[in-house]
Amino acid sequence: MAFQTTVRRNYTHAQQSSLLQAGRRAEEQREDSVKRLAWEQMQMANLRSEDRAEDKRFLRRRMQEQKEREMEEALIKVSF
Repeated sequence: MAFQTTVRRNYTHAQQSSLLQAGRRAEEQREDSVKRLAWEQMQMANLRSEDRAEDKRFLRRRMQEQKEREMEEALIKVSF
């Protein structure tokens, strides 16, 4: 079993500040990436929902047209 040794570094105040700022920037970038991904996923879900709604409207329209044709054909048959 290998033991890890820790090395204590003596950073200057400026170095510590720089490291903290870099860490904060990295965290902000991660948060921004997560927010952007969530937004993109929401947009894709909305598009899929719109597509499904459009498909349903299309099918209802076709069914209504078919029903109207059948009614017209039935009326024509009754007329003769």
